[in-house]
Amino acid sequence: MKPLPKTTLEAFDRFWAAYPYRAENPKAPARVVFARLLKEGVCAEALIAAAGRYASFISREKVKSIFIPHARKWLNQRYFEDYMTDPDAPASAPEGPSPDHPLASLFADVGEGPWLSYFAPLVIDQSQRPVRITAPHRFALERLTRDYGPRIVAVLGPVKWEVR
Repeated sequence: MKPLPKTTLEAFDRFWAAYPYRAENPKAPARVVFARLLKEGVCAEALIAAAGRYASFISREKVKSIFIPHARKWLNQRYFEDYMTDPDAPASAPEGPSPDHPLASLFADVGEGPWLSYFAPLVIDQSQRPVRITAPHRFALERLTRDYGPRIVAVLGPVKWEVR
């Protein structure tokens, strides 16, 4: 098998960041299916956004990790088609988060998938210092602090992280 194009690998990394956490979720088989879907004409950005919407649903419904399908299966069985649009969004939904969201300035940088997966479910209490941010689960907290922590601190100042 020849190496995947850099653009495909970068898009897959954004998809992987948006997809909800599931223990023992092999990455390589999901990458192969993702690349195949792109060759078939499925839009990478649509897959990433769908993964973000799915992660938001998982978080909202408090679905346990064990019940989340492997990313490979989710892609291969085309479950993403159920999340290509947001059924809860009004017909004229605004692009991105509310401008009142404390981290709205980061949306353009992080993209819709990670925003829906990790930023939208956060509870942010700015009434105290340091600002208290509560993440829905440990995986989200680790992903946020690792990948976006310095940018979040640059916007909000000192942060105290917690898990629900």
